[in-house]
Amino acid sequence: MLSLLKDSHKTVRMTAYKNLGPFIYELKGGKMNMDLLKEFCRMADNDVTSLGKDNEITYSCAYNFPAVLDAVGKEKWESDLLRVY
Repeated sequence: MLSLLKDSHKTVRMTAYKNLGPFIYELKGGKMNMDLLKEFCRMADNDVTSLGKDNEITYSCAYNFPAVLDAVGKEKWESDLLRVY
């Protein structure tokens, strides 16, 4: 997933970011990759939001935020999510 987020093609990067939240959720119960959480937090940055049109990246980030929080686990919200942001 990390290589898709860094791909040279804008469409590949946009699609990867739109699917990042569900991908992180699928890792629930496994070892969470902090680089994936960093990229999820970057979805609010202008260089990432500009990949999509009509705020689709921003919408995807907001829509999947509860699932990412669930995957990280309540006990790690502050330590992991705030650390990467």
